Amino acid sequence: AAKITKKLTRTQAIAKTCNVHMAIVHQQRRHDGKSKSKRPSMDQLKNSGAYEEIADLVVFLHREKYYNPELEEDVVEYIVAKQRRGAMGKSAFHDFHGDFGMIGAHRKNYHPEEGGF
Repeated sequence: AAKITKKLTRTQAIAKTCNVHMAIVHQQRRHDGKSKSKRPSMDQLKNSGAYEEIADLVVFLHREKYYNPELEEDVVEYIVAKQRRGAMGKSAFHDFHGDFGMIGAHRKNYHPEEGGF
C-alpha cells in the first residue's frame, strides 16, 4: 500500500507541475460472492485508502447485464463514488453496445430498480 501511495503522490505532483488532468484506470477485484449486490464500491478497490486520499474523482462503471445475461437491455452505469467538488452517489446511464465495445446514447429516464424505463 505504501508503494501505491508513493506512486499516486508522484503522479499527482506531475499533474500539478504540468497543469494537466490525469486519469488512472484501475481494474478492481471481481465480486466475491459475499454481497448480493454486484455494484462496485470503494472497499472493493485494492489499496482504496490511497486512491481515496489522492483522487479528486472516482467513477465506477457497472453493467448489470454482465452478471445477468438474460436482461434485454445492456446499459452501462457510471457511479460517482468520490468527488471533491461535487455530489457523490449520483449515477448516469448509457446504452452499451457489447459487440463493438462502444458506449452509446444517454438514458435520461432509465430506472434499473424497475427493470428499465
